Amino acid sequence: MNSGLQHCGVGDKKKPPHYFSKKGSLRKVKEAYENKSLLVNRGVNQRDCGTMKPPRAEVCAFNTSQLGPCSAENSYGYKDKMPCFIIKLNRIYNWNPDYYDDPHNLPPDMPADVKDYIANKTTTDFERRRVWLSCKGERPGDVEALGPLSYYPYPGIDETFFPYDNTPGYLSPLVAVQLLKPVHHQIINIRCRAWARNIHYTDSLKDRIGSTHFEIMID
Repeated sequence: MNSGLQHCGVGDKKKPPHYFSKKGSLRKVKEAYENKSLLVNRGVNQRDCGTMKPPRAEVCAFNTSQLGPCSAENSYGYKDKMPCFIIKLNRIYNWNPDYYDDPHNLPPDMPADVKDYIANKTTTDFERRRVWLSCKGERPGDVEALGPLSYYPYPGIDETFFPYDNTPGYLSPLVAVQLLKPVHHQIINIRCRAWARNIHYTDSLKDRIGSTHFEIMID
């Protein structure tokens, strides 16, 4: 499966991010999550799923309070030069992930911080049956400049959101990523990818499949 990712909240090398303008971009992404009147059916069929998949014709709600410090109240981290961006999977109709749900059998190239989360922060089948997400610097210089990251609510998407079947009111779950100690005044190339056994991924910088790329520079 060729799974795509979307991102929001960063700029390109010609237009370095300014936190006020990026606040607006992130706020727009979250509008429908926080104001159900914007949805076609006003979100009447959304429910808090917990660990259970919703019944037919209902969908799981996503609470943006799970995005931690990546909030409007915190200026999405930009005022403190610890910017956030938001990642979500493209919707693929009727796709069911084949999860990496065994902490002892994870891909060798999965980033250490995500492996550590799976091994030490998950204990139940539900917590491990997620499409995992990771971000890293694209080249060695980018890795060093990017520094450590935090994921909110965690670096993955719960199985309760799959499969997508075009039910009205469905909103893609979000993962917020915060840069904790990025180098300033330098363009940083970032690549984020999704992890499942049936997500096709290529490591090529030219023909990217199963990942998204963007650039950020912090003044």
